[in-house]
Formats: sequence, C-alpha cells, structure tokens
Amino acid sequence: MEREDYAGLIYVLSNIVSVLVFSAGLIIFLIYKEINIYLVAVGLLMLLTGFIAKKFLYEPEKK
Repeated sequence: MEREDYAGLIYVLSNIVSVLVFSAGLIIFLIYKEINIYLVAVGLLMLLTGFIAKKFLYEPEKK
C-alpha cells in the first residue's frame, strides 16, 4: 500500500472513532449530568489525527 492509501484509511477510521467517542460522552452526560473530560480529550485527539491524515491525502509524495 502506498502512503495515500494509509492516509485515507486513518482518516476514515479516526472520524468513525471520534463519532463513537463523542456519542459515548453524550450518553454519559445524559445519564450522569457531568462531562467526562477524558472522553472529550480522546475525541478531539481523534479529530486532530483525522485532519492530519487528510493533509497527507492531497499532498504529493516527496522523492
């Protein structure tokens, strides 16, 4: 696999994980009425990972 293939895979998977983590955080908030800061931090980290991987999707490979 080439670099763009991995970047696309990481982009999709990190977005899916961030949606799942934010959904879990929302469920915990609705049940216990408190924000789980660790889940929010992990969700933001996954979003950041996705944005970094998206940058590599459209960047030409340096040789």
